Amino acid sequence: MKITKLKQFDSNSSEEGGDKGKTEWYLSCGLLFLFFLGLLAVLGIIFTVFGKIILALFMTN
Repeated sequence: MKITKLKQFDSNSSEEGGDKGKTEWYLSCGLLFLFFLGLLAVLGIIFTVFGKIILALFMTN
């Protein structure tokens, strides 16, 4: 009986640890995804602004 209880306890603790690892992994992936989205948005704004300036310069010439 003691051995089976220990095995059940080990399996439960490992499952809980796995869930915690999954949530941390999802959080880190979500943060990375948001970070890349923010970078893309900032780069898009910068490129559109510079593109308009460059187009305006070429149009005046």
